[in-house]
Amino acid sequence: MTGLNQASHWGVVSNPTPEVRTLSLPEVTPVEYRRNLVKLAACELRIPTLLEFEEKPPAAFQHALRKEYPHYEQGQALTGVGPGGVEGETRHILRSRHRNYAIVFRASAISLEVSKYEGFNEFFRRLRQVVDAARNVIDSDFFTRIGLRYVNGLPTGPDPRGWVTSDLVRPLEVGVLGTVNRYWQEVRGSAPIGDYSFRHGYRGDKETESAEYLLDIDMFIEDIEVDRCLELVDQLHTQSFAFFHWCLGRKALEYLGTGTPKATIAPQKK
Repeated sequence: MTGLNQASHWGVVSNPTPEVRTLSLPEVTPVEYRRNLVKLAACELRIPTLLEFEEKPPAAFQHALRKEYPHYEQGQALTGVGPGGVEGETRHILRSRHRNYAIVFRASAISLEVSKYEGFNEFFRRLRQVVDAARNVIDSDFFTRIGLRYVNGLPTGPDPRGWVTSDLVRPLEVGVLGTVNRYWQEVRGSAPIGDYSFRHGYRGDKETESAEYLLDIDMFIEDIEVDRCLELVDQLHTQSFAFFHWCLGRKALEYLGTGTPKATIAPQKK
């Protein structure tokens, strides 16, 4: 048995750990464009589960935000199917006066969502309010996960050429797939900060003039101290913007118009 090491003799092969490569995109300074294509912007702050919040949100949290979020409603979010049937989780929703912003409070997470996006500076201002209000009621000094998600809709119609980078739509450009009714892909990986989930394509019928090509970018990171939350959300936004910018073609950039640099974010108060 000479010439064989013991590991090989017993059939054990030592494989090196594969290198984990992170998202690598050109650096871009985030800007606020004259137009935006945002259909949904959301930041979710997951917390260690507190079952008492299943019944109602903490009064101190609701009171702190009541001036800007006077409307309250309650709903159920489906979480799966268990032995007893469909399982759900209570959602306490605080909506802004004009109902375009919503704070969703669950036993395991708090999220800020907006359907009529006014820019990152306004979104971040409101997120700071949420974090400040949550700090004293979640009974934790860390978030189990923070995620920043943007869903943009590009008004491409049935032809994405010029709107979306060819790296994403080459099969559609060359026509190898024929007439496509649905084109939807998902990619997950590591980023320089945290991880990402990227979904893109046409969710509905592509062959219509009103068809939109969706770019759904979710950046997230786990186990974050509350005091570092806003700093990291700002960094996740910079990553997300670079990803979004990489996805765009010439027509999309022309449609968005001139951009002005994002304002500097003030440090988080402790």
